[in-house]
Amino acid sequence: MKKIFCFLAFALFFCGAVFSFSKNDETLEIEGFIKWYGNSPVGFPGIVCDDGRIFSLKVADGADFVLEDVTKLQGNKIHLEGKIDENQKNGFEILKDGVFIISAFEKI
Repeated sequence: MKKIFCFLAFALFFCGAVFSFSKNDETLEIEGFIKWYGNSPVGFPGIVCDDGRIFSLKVADGADFVLEDVTKLQGNKIHLEGKIDENQKNGFEILKDGVFIISAFEKI
């Protein structure tokens, strides 16, 4: 009985560890307007979404564009694809809903 309990406890621990270290590769799509926060030269870009959420913006590693390409569209409505970085919350240059990592964008 003790061996069965130990085996079940180990199996439960192992399954929990596997799921906690898995990556979230879900791609989100948001639309909104680019807004600049702070004063030049230390400002940073963000997006005000149509649903009221506000994110700081970063570009995904390996993307074929840079953040300046996105910020040039300030004042235009844009469509972004990417994911929310859950590890960055409530820090320097981070807006209330977190950081959105951009993998693709287009002007609407």
